[in-house]
Amino acid sequence: MKSASYISLKKCLSVILCAIIAALLFGCEAAAQAPVTAGDAHDAALSGQAQVEIPAQTASPSAVSSQAGIGTAFAASMPNGGGTALGEADGVKLVTRTVFYPEGADEGAALFRLDYTIPSFEDSFVGSEKANLAIAQYEEELLELVSNELLPYADGEGGAHTVVDCYVESVLGFTNIFFTQTNSFGDNLETSLSAIVLSQAGERLSLAAAAGVYDVEPLAAQQIFNIIGSDPESTFGDVTVDDIALAIDIYSGFFASASGFGVILEDGMLSEAGSGPMTFIIPRAAFYPDCVGDVITADEYASLVGPLNDLVAACALDYAGFEASSADPYIVSVFMTRRFTAGTEQTRFVAVDIAEYERVYASFFASPLPEDIYTQSDGTYLDGSSVMLPVYPRAAYALRIDDAVSEGDTVTLYGMICFGAPGTAESGELSAAAVTLKRSQGSACGFTFASLELR
Repeated sequence: MKSASYISLKKCLSVILCAIIAALLFGCEAAAQAPVTAGDAHDAALSGQAQVEIPAQTASPSAVSSQAGIGTAFAASMPNGGGTALGEADGVKLVTRTVFYPEGADEGAALFRLDYTIPSFEDSFVGSEKANLAIAQYEEELLELVSNELLPYADGEGGAHTVVDCYVESVLGFTNIFFTQTNSFGDNLETSLSAIVLSQAGERLSLAAAAGVYDVEPLAAQQIFNIIGSDPESTFGDVTVDDIALAIDIYSGFFASASGFGVILEDGMLSEAGSGPMTFIIPRAAFYPDCVGDVITADEYASLVGPLNDLVAACALDYAGFEASSADPYIVSVFMTRRFTAGTEQTRFVAVDIAEYERVYASFFASPLPEDIYTQSDGTYLDGSSVMLPVYPRAAYALRIDDAVSEGDTVTLYGMICFGAPGTAESGELSAAAVTLKRSQGSACGFTFASLELR
């Protein structure tokens, strides 16, 4: 538990922060408050200026609505990924709840009040069950935080209060859920920012999983170090890459943006307390392998990585290599099933027209479709003119690309097949591998797969 002197110091700093915010708000009272966009943050990052955001004061307790939907009013005070705001028409409903402490107290007798807004995902939202599970876990952690860390400092003189608001948006297939938490003890105020990022299937992602990088903290820390390097006065003078890596929260301290991924570092992490949270936008290409930009372009890699990892998963499940000239029907069927069934986990089978199935196959492989693919497969079968694809849990596999060489239209990637979601304790290395590709203008990803060799 934090000492009383620490709390006193934080309260003093909070008073100073409140004075600064009040002065800014008074001076800008007549000006329109424009939301911070990913483009703004990205421009700041490229110019070497760390983006520091100090959100406006949240609504007072009496102003907090008991109805759904107050979250969008706070979008301007939050970082955002430059995406599209989601609401009830998208299957996302914002719900506000109030809790008084200690347990059982009413408003008049309460020592502490919590008003918080969280999203509720309806059935029309893809992956709603997983998304609501992530929110339930966040809610549980919030209630524990208030009970264990904030309530003990309520002095009974009133004004002990926490307000949490949220904003939900969609960015390039990701869903960002931003939370602004404002804790107040009388006139003392402190604000923190956090975020939850969901996949297209509603699963909560870490920065490692979202970026597809198995050891993401050092890479992200180096990028942030490079950004602040040209403006050392914005942080403590002795900040190192290791310091930044330790400060990064890869689960609740990042969000997806139109240009990459944002990293939120809380107040006092890299600079003096009271200077506010810092938000850094790291371009997506910064998470790409070193060969990108040399052997293949960033656009080629972005198009290739999904199909490549589907082929890697198909081979890893059978622990076998792949040769397009004599394609194994099981490996091909697993690959095709993964291409067509992403985001359909709530169904048992997906029906695809046979002509479309064969067209997609031909866009990834130069060899004919294996004749026995419908009988020696992962459960794929023909039903009239439709190919029925089984929906089953998607094992996480990816190729960590360590090197690449190019000779004419042939590109060979060398690396390690990794299993498990990046950033989790269950992840690890399975086998070294080499993947041979052929450039193809007619391919869905710019290449056809020639072979995959386990080494």
